[in-house]
Amino acid sequence: MMVLRIVLLCLSALALTGCVLQSGTPLYDDTSSVLALGTRGGAAKLASRIEGKWVPEKEAITIKVVGKHYEVTSGTSTVALNFVKLKGSTYVVQGRESGKAAAYMLGNVTNGIAEVRPIACTDIKAEASLAKWVEHDKDDCFVKPGPPPEKLFTAISKLGGEATSRIEIAAQ
Repeated sequence: MMVLRIVLLCLSALALTGCVLQSGTPLYDDTSSVLALGTRGGAAKLASRIEGKWVPEKEAITIKVVGKHYEVTSGTSTVALNFVKLKGSTYVVQGRESGKAAAYMLGNVTNGIAEVRPIACTDIKAEASLAKWVEHDKDDCFVKPGPPPEKLFTAISKLGGEATSRIEIAAQ
């Protein structure tokens, strides 16, 4: 769960009552990832959705482009973020701290600005059709081993849900 805490901190997500979709090993690498936020790194602007409005965060993060993914650093913690295009402006966002489980979010990216939401286990558990791709262990949920299940993420994207965080690389 350490990666989840760091990913949510780095993306300024709102506190969740449950856990998010994870995998023991990453489902995606640079061969399937795209630089959805642009090809340059630097300081990033973060915001959280509070009562329907984007509120800027005080937490400073730095984004570095490494191959076809981003390394997001906040303090001494670094998380790799891979953006994998699903359809249109919708992306699977995989966040992973080295050696830890990967956590998954959905993002809508327009003009280099990502609005993301964690994929909550409670949402997955409520949708029986997703059981073929996901294992549950108490409040945690994990993608079953095998090839990356694009159908899983496409189905989850159709469930709806509001973005909780917004991230963009600041203009230099």
